[in-house]
Amino acid sequence: QTQLQQSSLSQIEFNYLGQFDNSAVQDSTSVWRLASESSGKATSDNIAMNSELAVNGQVLNGALSFEVSFSQARLNNDDVAQFAAHFEAALQQIVAHCQTAEGTLTPSDVPLAKLSQTQLAALPLTLSNVDDLYPLSPMQEG
Repeated sequence: QTQLQQSSLSQIEFNYLGQFDNSAVQDSTSVWRLASESSGKATSDNIAMNSELAVNGQVLNGALSFEVSFSQARLNNDDVAQFAAHFEAALQQIVAHCQTAEGTLTPSDVPLAKLSQTQLAALPLTLSNVDDLYPLSPMQEG
């Protein structure tokens, strides 16, 4: 912790900018449309960075993309290329897992139930049949 407190620069900054598509402005009466041209860099090369590495992600018309910028005082192009390759490989592993793995309930899916992951896993439930779980009322507990 001492090293982190003494460091003036965060190591990695991640920003998810959101999902952008033309679906919100599909009707022909709208004057707003997303431009097909690139907006360019998110920040100027002359601005001091708040981190050694900054990753900005967005979904544009259904496609996930990332822009990586970095502190040239701390990292070089090879470092960032290596990071980008590992980041892409990790994302591909996540996608492959999500495509093949059967979904499961987690405590965050059913917060009112106040159950641990172990308790949820022990329930004889099929995920596709569950919308939510609720705690028992005092009358039901008896």
